[in-house]
Parts: sequence; structure tokens; C-alpha cells
Amino acid sequence: MSHLYKKHHLKKSHTKKQRQLVDRLTLLAAVGGPLFTIPQVLKAYVPSDGAGISLTTWIAYNILSIVWIYYGIIHKERLIITTQSLYFIAQTAVVIGALQHGARW
Repeated sequence: MSHLYKKHHLKKSHTKKQRQLVDRLTLLAAVGGPLFTIPQVLKAYVPSDGAGISLTTWIAYNILSIVWIYYGIIHKERLIITTQSLYFIAQTAVVIGALQHGARW
């Protein structure tokens, strides 16, 4: 199988309600997850002290997000594309704010 997850490979024992619940929870995680980056964005901008932020880490996160976005595009997985795009935006905001406020390599 060239793709790890295919909807038609779900076990038939899963009810429609179970699948809907999992889909909703996954969507909530996809949108909610990037929101957990907001404290780091605020740390990079509000106190004007980016010195405590690791640029290497946040740039690595962005590289990983690009890989996931590409994967999502290839496999036509909107949820992955959406989630990783939101993460990429939030992570980029951290990097930019940290650079503007004193982060060093």
C-alpha cells in the first residue's frame, strides 16, 4: 500500500458514528494543535526577548512541516495540508519574532 491511511480500508466494524467522532476530533486537533504555539509567538514578540527561543528548533519544525505539506499534497489529504500549513504559519511567526528580538544561532 503506497499510502498509510485510506478511508476504504477502515474496518467495517466501525460504526458511522465512530468514524464521524474520530473525524471531528481529528479536525479539532488539526486546528487546535497550532494554537498551542501561540505562547511561543507571544514570547517572541510581547516581552521583546527572543533570546530564549531556539531558532534551530523552530526552523527544523518548519522543514518538517514542509515535508508533511508535500505528503498531504501528493496523497490529497486536506487535513494534513491544513494542519501543517497552520503549524508552518505559527512556527514562522515564532522565528520572525525571535530574530527581531534578539534570538541568536
